[in-house]
Amino acid sequence: MYEFIPLGEGSFFKSKSGKMAGSFIAQRRYLIDGARHRKTFSASTKKRAKAKMEAYEESMFLTLAKSGKPRRVELQEMTLAEWIYCWLIRFKEGQVKPSTYDSYMDYLKYYILPVFDTTTLGNLDVMQLQLYYNDQAKKLSPSTIKKINAIINQALKSAVDFDIITSNPADKCKLPKRKKTRPRVLSHQEQEKFLAALSPADPFAPIYLTMLGAGLRIGEALALSVQDVDLTHDAIHVSHTLPRKGSYTVYNLPTTKNWEDRYLPLSPSLKKVLQGQIIKLKEMHLLAGKPWPENTFLFQTSNLTPLMQTNVLKHLKIILQRADLPEDITNHTLRHTFATRLVEQGLDISIVKELLGHEDISTTADYYIDISKDLIDQQKNILNNILSASARESAREI
Repeated sequence: MYEFIPLGEGSFFKSKSGKMAGSFIAQRRYLIDGARHRKTFSASTKKRAKAKMEAYEESMFLTLAKSGKPRRVELQEMTLAEWIYCWLIRFKEGQVKPSTYDSYMDYLKYYILPVFDTTTLGNLDVMQLQLYYNDQAKKLSPSTIKKINAIINQALKSAVDFDIITSNPADKCKLPKRKKTRPRVLSHQEQEKFLAALSPADPFAPIYLTMLGAGLRIGEALALSVQDVDLTHDAIHVSHTLPRKGSYTVYNLPTTKNWEDRYLPLSPSLKKVLQGQIIKLKEMHLLAGKPWPENTFLFQTSNLTPLMQTNVLKHLKIILQRADLPEDITNHTLRHTFATRLVEQGLDISIVKELLGHEDISTTADYYIDISKDLIDQQKNILNNILSASARESAREI
C-alpha cells in the first residue's frame, strides 16, 4: 500500500492570464487515493508560490499522521516513475552520499519520468524496458544507460522484495556494451615533472601528495581530520568524505561504496609532508586566536574553513600548465597512479584492493590498474632472456 507523496520537483512560471502582472504559479502532481492530481499555487513571487505549495504538503502530511488512516492505493497501480520516486525518498535518502542521491533524482527527472510517467508496475514488462534502452542507446552513452538501468533495476528488485510484483523485468534486459578503457596514469617521467612543479609554499601541494601517496579520492582527502593521521603508528584513517557541493556539515558521512573504514600505511615521505601540514595548521589557528579542536580538518583555507573540491581542481590545472603536462590529467589520475606504482612493485592485487577501498576485486583489476610502459618493457626483456637461453641450449646440442 502507498501513502500520499508529491511527484516531481514542481514547475514555476509566470501567469498568462494578465490579471496579475508578474504572478508566479507553482505546479506539482500528487498521488492521492490512487488518482493523480495536478495542483497549482499562485502568488506574486516564485518564493511565495513555493511556500504555498510546501504549506499544502505539510498540512497533508499532518492530516495523515493525525488521522492514523493514511490515504493509500494499491502499489501495482503506481507508475514506474512514482515507485522509483517513493523508493528513493524512503530507502535511499540518508543512506547514500548526497551527491549520489542527487544524481539518482536527476536520472529520474530527465530520463525515466518523461517515458514511464504512465506505465504502471503491474503492466511493466521486459519488452517495454528493452525497447526503451534500445531507443536511448541512439542518443546516450552506454555508461549513462547502465546507470539508468541500475536505478530501475534496484527499485524493481525492492518491489519484488515487498511482493508488489512477482519478477524484475530489468534483470532480463540486454544493455549496450561499454568499451573498457584503461584509466589515465602518470608515466614515471610525468610523475617526476608533476612533483617538481609542487612548491613547498603551495597550500594545495599537501593535498595532491596525499592523493598520490595514499591513493585517496579527492573527497576522502579533503575530509581528513588531524586525528585521522596517526603519526605514532604511521597510518591514515579513512572514514569520511566531503562532497563536491554543499555545506561542510556532511563531514560525518561514510565514504566508500561498501561503507567500511580503512587504515592506510603512512610512508616516511608522506608522513613528513603531513607533519609539516599539522604544524602549519597550528600556527594558523594561533595567529587567528582560535581554539585547536582535535577533529579539525587537515586541509584548510587561510580563513580556517575546509577546502572545497572545486578550488582544488582549479588549482590542479595551474600545476599542470606550470609542469607542461597534458590537460587530461585529473585528480583521479593521482589515485590511478598510486595503484599502478604498487602493482609495478609486485604488490598483490588483493592488497591493492583493500588500500583503494574497493568492494569487488574485479573493480581494481579492470579499472584501476594500468601497466606502465616500463613494466611492459621489463616483461619483454624477461621473454627475450627465455628465448635467448633456449637458443643457447639448442646451439650446445648441435
